[in-house]
Amino acid sequence: MGNVMPNPFNIQLVDVKHCYDRTNIAIHSLNIRAEAGEMICIMGPSGSGKSTLIKILAGHLKPSEGTILFNDHSLYDNLLSLRPQISYVPEEESYDPLLTVYENIACSSKIRCPELDQAKREKIIESLLIEIDLHSYSQKIVGNEQDNNLSGGERKRLNTSMDLISNANAYFFDEPTSGLSSKDSENILRNIRNRCRDKISFISIHQPSTRLFHLFDKALLLDKGGRIAFYGNPIEMIEYFKDAQEYFLSLNKQENGTDRADLISNDIISPESIFDVLDLSNRYNNNLPENFWEDRFMKHERLKKNEAAKGPPSIHAPHPCHNKKHFTHFKTHIRRAFLSKVRNKGSLVTTLLVAPILALLIASVLRHSEKEIFEFGSATHIPAYIFITLVVAMFLGLTNTSDEIIRDKKLLRRERNHSAGIWEYVLAKFFVSAAFAFSQCLIYLSIGNTILSINDMLWIYMIWAVPTYLVGSSLGLLISGLVKSTKTALNTIPLALIPQIILGGALISYEEMNFDYSIFATKTEKNQQSKMQVPFVCNLIPLRWSYESLIIAQDTQNPLAKAITEIEQHKKNLLDKKKLTEKESEKLNQYKDAHTIVYGLSGKSSKDIKNEINEIRNALISDQFDSEKYYSNNNPGRLSSTSVYQNEKVRDLMTKAEIDILDYRIYESGTENSEINVFFSKSKKILGKEIPTLIINILVLISFILILLLCLTILLRKQSREVKSN
Repeated sequence: MGNVMPNPFNIQLVDVKHCYDRTNIAIHSLNIRAEAGEMICIMGPSGSGKSTLIKILAGHLKPSEGTILFNDHSLYDNLLSLRPQISYVPEEESYDPLLTVYENIACSSKIRCPELDQAKREKIIESLLIEIDLHSYSQKIVGNEQDNNLSGGERKRLNTSMDLISNANAYFFDEPTSGLSSKDSENILRNIRNRCRDKISFISIHQPSTRLFHLFDKALLLDKGGRIAFYGNPIEMIEYFKDAQEYFLSLNKQENGTDRADLISNDIISPESIFDVLDLSNRYNNNLPENFWEDRFMKHERLKKNEAAKGPPSIHAPHPCHNKKHFTHFKTHIRRAFLSKVRNKGSLVTTLLVAPILALLIASVLRHSEKEIFEFGSATHIPAYIFITLVVAMFLGLTNTSDEIIRDKKLLRRERNHSAGIWEYVLAKFFVSAAFAFSQCLIYLSIGNTILSINDMLWIYMIWAVPTYLVGSSLGLLISGLVKSTKTALNTIPLALIPQIILGGALISYEEMNFDYSIFATKTEKNQQSKMQVPFVCNLIPLRWSYESLIIAQDTQNPLAKAITEIEQHKKNLLDKKKLTEKESEKLNQYKDAHTIVYGLSGKSSKDIKNEINEIRNALISDQFDSEKYYSNNNPGRLSSTSVYQNEKVRDLMTKAEIDILDYRIYESGTENSEINVFFSKSKKILGKEIPTLIINILVLISFILILLLCLTILLRKQSREVKSN
C-alpha cells in the first residue's frame, strides 16, 4: 500500500545530541536501535527531553549532532523521500472541531491512503471506530473543550486514531495518554499496538502505570539532561533497577549509617518504583557524576553476551511516491474546508446577515437624486456606490479568509508527511471562498441595485464584484499563512484595505493627487502626459482595476448602451462603403431612425423599456423595422430609456476621459502616436495594439489572484519543509 520501504524496517540513532543553547542540553549522545514490530515507550522525568526526541525522530527538529538512520539512510539528508514513512501525532489536539468524528477520520484516511477504494475505506474506518469505542459518536460534531460534545478521553482517542490508517512505517506519538484515566490510556495504547504491529512506534509517556508499562516491547528511560538511563524490554528494566536499588541502599548505609529503605519500595515492580530509584540517587548522592546512569547503562550493555547486532541489508534510498491520487486529496481538502466553513456559526452569520445589512445601509444612504422623484439617470452617488460595493467585496473577502490557515496550521503540520501537494489545499480553500464570494455578492447586489434602481445590470456587477472578492480572499489567505494568530491577521486587514481605498481612484481622483512624490507622478521627461493617467504605484492596487471596469461596464454594458453601440456599428459599416445600393440606403436610414427612437423610448417600467429595445434590435435584424410604429408622444412622468439606464455622473466620468484622450495638450510634443492610457478610457494601447479596457482589467485581476495564490503556495510549501534546529 503506497510507498513502503523494504523490510526489515529499522531505525537507528547514532550519537544523537541536541542543544537549545550552549547550556540547555535536551538530548545527550543517544545511541539506540528499533526494529519493525516494536512499540517503544519513552519515559523520564519532566525536562528529560522526551518531546524533543519525538520531534527529532519525526523529522521536525534537526539534532545538533549525530545521525538518525531509517534502514541505513540518514533521515535529514533524505527527508523529502523519507517523510511518507513517518506519522507524527503531537500532544496538542489537531483535528477539525467542526467536523464529525467520522468525517475527521475519513478525511485523515484519504490524505494518508488516497489509493484505498471507498468500500474498503469505510470498512476500515468502521472497524477503527469500534476499536477506539467511538462508533456511537461517529456522527457527532467533535467541538472543542468548551462545547463538551466529547469528553477529554474521547477527543484524545480521536486525535490519536487519525494517524492509525496510514502507509507509514514509523509512528511517533507525543504524550497520547496525558490527562487520561488509566482505562482510556490502556485503550489508546492497545489500539496503537493493534494497528502498528508490523511497524515501529515510539510513544512518549511521563510515567506509565505498571499495566501500561508491560504493553510495550521496549522502554527508553531518559534522565535529566536527556541522558540515557536504560533501553530494553520492561522486564529487563525492572531487573536492572533492582540491582541499582541494592547498590544505592548499601551506598547510603555506608555513608549515612542507615539503609534509608523507607525512601523506596523494596520491590521494584513498577515504573513508579524505578522513578523512586532515580529520585533517590539525585537526593542522597549529590556527589554522583551527572552521567552516572548513562555510564552505568553503557557498562551493562557491554557485559551482555548478545550485544552484537546484525546490520540491516543495504538498500537504495527510497524515492518519493509520484503516483498518489492528487484528485482524492483535493476532494478531501475541499470537503473538509466546506464543511468546516458552513458549520462555523460566525461564517454563516457573516454570509446571511452582513451582506444584506451593508447593502441596505449603503444603498439607502446613497439613494439621492437631483429630481424630486428618485431615478437612476440623475442619481448623485452611483459612482460612490460602485466603489463602496467593491470595497465591501474586498473587505468580505479579507475577513472571511484571514484566519483560515491559522486554524489549520496544527493539522497542516501533522499532515505534512502525507499530503501530496500544497496546491491542492490552497485550491480547495480558494474554491470554497469562491462559493461564498458568489453567494455574498449576489445577496448584496440584489438588494443594493434594487434600492438604487440599477436595472438589468446584476450579472455585469457580479462579473466585477466576485473577482474583487476573490482577490481579497487570496490576500486574506496569504495573510493567514504569514501571521501566527487571528488577532494579528485581523489587525493586518486595515493595512491591506485602507491604501486601496485611498489609491483606488474614487476617494481622490488621480488628477488631484500629490505629484510632489515621484511614485504619484504621471509625467515623463520628454512629454507632458494626461493628468488622468494612473500613477504607477496605483496600478498595484486591485480596487483601481475593478473600479475602472465597473464604471466603464455601467456606461457601456447596459441594454441601452449595447443597443446604441450595435446600431452605430452597423451604421459605420454601411458608411464605410463607397457606394450603397437602394436596399443598403434604406437600411442606413432605418439605423438612423432606430438610433433616435432608442434614445427617446419611454415606458411605465424598466422592463417595458428593455422589451422595446430588444424588439427594435430584433426588428432590425429581421428587416421588419418600421419607424412609424415607435414614433409617439412621450407622456409626462413616464420613464425614459436614458433615465433608466444612463447615469449622468457615470457619463461625466466617461466623457471626461474621452475629452482628455483628445486634449490638444497630449500632442504638444508632436508625438501623435503616443500610447496615452487614461483612467476610464474604453480601450488601452499596449504594444501598439488597442485592446478593450474590460479585457485588460479582468486579466489583471486574475493575475492578482494567481500571484497571491502562488505566493501562498510557496510560503506553505516552505513551512511544510521547515525543520527547526532549536
